[in-house]
Amino acid sequence: MNSHCLKCGLTESTFRKTGKFGCSSCIFVFLPESSFSRISSDQIIKLRESETALKPKHKFDWKNISFRVRITRCLREGFFPYYSSEKGSIVSFLEKKGLALQEGEFSESKGLETTSEQMERFYSNGEDHLRYEKIWKQDTFDGKKQGLDGKFLKILFEKGIWAWSPRIGFINSCPTNCGRGDRLSVQARLSPSDFSLASDYLTPFLGFGVEFTVLSDDRRDGSLSSVGVPTQISCKNGNPIQKRRFFKILGLLGLA
Repeated sequence: MNSHCLKCGLTESTFRKTGKFGCSSCIFVFLPESSFSRISSDQIIKLRESETALKPKHKFDWKNISFRVRITRCLREGFFPYYSSEKGSIVSFLEKKGLALQEGEFSESKGLETTSEQMERFYSNGEDHLRYEKIWKQDTFDGKKQGLDGKFLKILFEKGIWAWSPRIGFINSCPTNCGRGDRLSVQARLSPSDFSLASDYLTPFLGFGVEFTVLSDDRRDGSLSSVGVPTQISCKNGNPIQKRRFFKILGLLGLA
């Protein structure tokens, strides 16, 4: 591993401490070539073996269900947010598309849909120059209703704007976001007993990009029996095989 990136000057010690790239060249300096390889044939076999699990006998009582898509992008030129937010450039870029950058939570914004059942926004944070997020609130996933608008996909996949490499895909500040730069997730609440059963059932499925986690909650444990444990099932930066597996898991759980 080299001691620093020649383009932005980020040092190896700083990268190890922050875990964030300073520019689009850092990934080639601080990560080995093997990190860029595609999923192996052995991993594909393991994925298929893990898909043979039967539908659970227990019917989980999911509440407050929401489906989310998040896509992250960093600009091709200049430095990543570790050094510079490039907020002005992002604001100008979106304005030319008839859109606006949102500062806080979801709110009414030009060109974006915000209703009680569906919300979307463009925003930025300390890791990425631009993030797009869309949320649907309904009981089960419906692929026909829960697609992304073509005009937003055109923005997120526009050539020459975003940091990208043929070997890797999209390059972002966080190494785990490099590739497709997306996260698919379902957030819902489960009773403590259902959460325990779900954890046991999902164990063989986890890994290879699929996660089942507890979301942070301000309530004390004693109140979770009534409101439920906040959980998330997600697939981060997954390839088509991993995404297929993710949706199969949702189907087995009665969420799709």
